[in-house]
Amino acid sequence: MYIRRLFILLITSLLLMQFTGCVKSKKNELTRKRKDKTGLVIDTVRTDTIFSLKDQELLPVLYQQRSGEYRGLCYQSFQLAKLLVLSDLKDPSVNSQRAVIVDIDETVLDNSPFEAGCLQGKTSFPQGWNEWVSLAKAEPLPGAVEFLKALQQYRVEVFYVTNRTEDQKDATRRNLQQMGFPVKDEDHLLMKTDLSSKEPRRDQIAEHYHITLLMGDNLNDFSRVFENRSPDGRIKATDSLRAQFGKRFILLPNVMYGDWESAIINYDSKLSDKEKRRLLLQNLKGY
Repeated sequence: MYIRRLFILLITSLLLMQFTGCVKSKKNELTRKRKDKTGLVIDTVRTDTIFSLKDQELLPVLYQQRSGEYRGLCYQSFQLAKLLVLSDLKDPSVNSQRAVIVDIDETVLDNSPFEAGCLQGKTSFPQGWNEWVSLAKAEPLPGAVEFLKALQQYRVEVFYVTNRTEDQKDATRRNLQQMGFPVKDEDHLLMKTDLSSKEPRRDQIAEHYHITLLMGDNLNDFSRVFENRSPDGRIKATDSLRAQFGKRFILLPNVMYGDWESAIINYDSKLSDKEKRRLLLQNLKGY
């Protein structure tokens, strides 16, 4: 009996030593030594072994699909939008027909299943995007259908201004209508043609309508002043227009993708994943 207990103790000790060695080895793979300003040797995370870009996209997609906080932000945005429209309707100085301009993707339609599919299949936009759009299966953001239907009752026109392309117009209209969104006619669904900037399309609407609100998930949905700017430039422009947010601009949450990310990688989608990761890490602000 004594020998048996001794044998079990020996095996247990060997297993613990092996496990501890594995953990230490794994830690060494993910860290490297450096000296701080005082000369103290510390561990720092190695940027060449940190999570892949695909791994980093997992939490944003889950946040959109599985968090109550995301739904709450959407409800909050559309409730505020409704209050602003009702307030604008009381303004006697407005003589022209009122209109609200909305983006589509991540503003009224949820494309997180496409992003999840990219993660599962290890692909990325634009691969598979046309196929996803043609399915016309994107579901509404929480509160979106109710808000846009209410605008009909208030006799406020709804214009969808999107950077989906003209060849995707039929599928996009079908998707919107199947989900209950009001689409008055072809002129109220403005697709991307030769320019990514939405400013000319917004100006075209403003020639004939009083723009009560603009809604989007990207600063570029509001003004050209945000376009092709560095992260600092976009932040500076946002601060300069702070009075417009919650008054004329309604910004929906989207942490999955956007020009905020493109600005960090200098709008260069051809960079390698390693180089993109380096730029992303460089923009982190620690303590």
